[in-house]
Amino acid sequence: MPFESPGAWRDVFRRQVTDGFMHSAHRFPDPDVRTPAEIRGAGELADSVADLIEAHLGPVRSAGDVNGPYLVDDIWCRNLLLVTDNWATILHLGFSD
Repeated sequence: MPFESPGAWRDVFRRQVTDGFMHSAHRFPDPDVRTPAEIRGAGELADSVADLIEAHLGPVRSAGDVNGPYLVDDIWCRNLLLVTDNWATILHLGFSD
């Protein structure tokens, strides 16, 4: 099922990096304790990666969650289908063992 907005994949990607499973390494014993600067930095990095993807593929016209492909060693993953005027690709977000 496609997302409502073609740019929604950027929001999903940013959320996974800033407050989802894909947290950056932590200096603290509690993984939920991060400074606002660390959260902002992770969000800026996610935005830069999204810009890089669209610079290579072109503007994403449609996006949505897809099942598979899964890697055997995946601990967690999420796959986003990104469709542009000329390309379609799966952005695999995940952690492997």
